[in-house]
Amino acid sequence: MMPHFWELLLILVIVVLLFGSGKISTLMADFAKGIKAFKTGLKDEPVKTKSDAKKTTKPSVKKAPVAKKTTTKKPVAKKPVAKKATAKKPVAKKTTKKK
Repeated sequence: MMPHFWELLLILVIVVLLFGSGKISTLMADFAKGIKAFKTGLKDEPVKTKSDAKKTTKPSVKKAPVAKKTTTKKPVAKKPVAKKATAKKPVAKKTTKKK
């Protein structure tokens, strides 16, 4: 007898509650890496003997090392900051009356 949709959903909910979604995603990622490593292991060529390796090897050509471009930043001179002139309030002159 096959489990129904609701039974599978209930089991999935219980597993997520027990392990948490982070743990399950990490576990599945590790599982996928294992499968990929297994497949690449099956695809590898068989190991050649020394006599086969001598016949098929080509002389290797070494490339000249490429010099990395180095850029140095020039120090940026700071511009002098002008102080804002504050406007002085005009002072009213006192006038004195002569008697």
